[in-house]
Amino acid sequence: ADAMYDTELVRTVQRSLNDRGFDAGPADGQWGPNTEAAVRDFQQANGIAQTGNLDQRTINALGVAR
Repeated sequence: ADAMYDTELVRTVQRSLNDRGFDAGPADGQWGPNTEAAVRDFQQANGIAQTGNLDQRTINALGVAR
């Protein structure tokens, strides 16, 4: 896994996605294909550019403090 994102941030994002019905897989803090796919689905559902990245707009929309 790449260290692109802080483990705690990823874990929080995974929980937030899962709580909203976007299957990010287990909240293990590992940034992987399931989490990225869930982020893309969340972005699409919320009218955010589908980058698959945790940009500030996506983090804000997930209600996650960075």
